[in-house]
Amino acid sequence: MKKWVTKHGITVIRLKLARCSCYVIRTEKENWLIDVGTIRSRKRLLALLQECYISAIDGVILTHAHINHVENVAWVAERYQCPVYVHDSELHFVQTGDCLIPKAAKGFLNPAEKVLREAPFLNKYPACRDAKAITFDEPIIWDEHIRLIETPGHSEGSVSIIVDDELALVGDAMSKRAFFGVNQLWANQPGLVEVTWKKLLQEPCQWYIPSHGGAISRRQMERKLK
Repeated sequence: MKKWVTKHGITVIRLKLARCSCYVIRTEKENWLIDVGTIRSRKRLLALLQECYISAIDGVILTHAHINHVENVAWVAERYQCPVYVHDSELHFVQTGDCLIPKAAKGFLNPAEKVLREAPFLNKYPACRDAKAITFDEPIIWDEHIRLIETPGHSEGSVSIIVDDELALVGDAMSKRAFFGVNQLWANQPGLVEVTWKKLLQEPCQWYIPSHGGAISRRQMERKLK
């Protein structure tokens, strides 16, 4: 498992699952889980948490409500008796278990988008009725070195977590694939993708850590936006 430790001792741990990577933010007092993966990845998620000696989760933050990031949400909330937070614009999806369908930003993915829309078994998951809306004006994680910001584009309610002004956990705001480089293949609001990337570059972070692919350096982002 990949780990980062910031200057103020905050640890970020990548939990690599089949359909996305989830992350643990470990502060001096709390463990926060960023995204929860799919039901099929549940055993691996639990095994990785146990490997990190994490037996308690103080809260879950969902970067957005696409099913590969949220399918385990009700199970995690029940198992760890912890609150779940998601952007207000996507809260109803999590509370009802209805899937927010991703839209293809690249034409060659249009057939895949059609399959997602027409397959009912891909569009429903156990609801987390007690999920709460993220409040950006009040801290959720009680550490002054962690902030949440809105980063729409991939979805309307996508959020990123800024850790110690060094790392940005960006969910699916961007991805890094060997073939495509820094890219965005799926976007419900494609016109906001580049706006969000520029917004993230205004942060002092040196690394942008997505849910798919490896970490993206600040220099790579600057080159992408030239």
